[in-house]
Amino acid sequence: MTLDARLAIAEEIISPHQLNGRVAIDAIREARQALKDVLLPGWFCEACRVWTGTEKGATACRACGKDRTR
Repeated sequence: MTLDARLAIAEEIISPHQLNGRVAIDAIREARQALKDVLLPGWFCEACRVWTGTEKGATACRACGKDRTR
């Protein structure tokens, strides 16, 4: 299981009604975004879920050709 998947599970488990729950959820979301933006330069295609790196400045999916939406 990837770190992103584990953080997603943690985000679902924490209740926003717990003391500091909302803060924890926001921190997890921020960590997930940092993981995607900083640690793993690239993106997952929304159509086919294939990882496309940014080392060559890719703006379209390397597998299906769909343009990057973000």
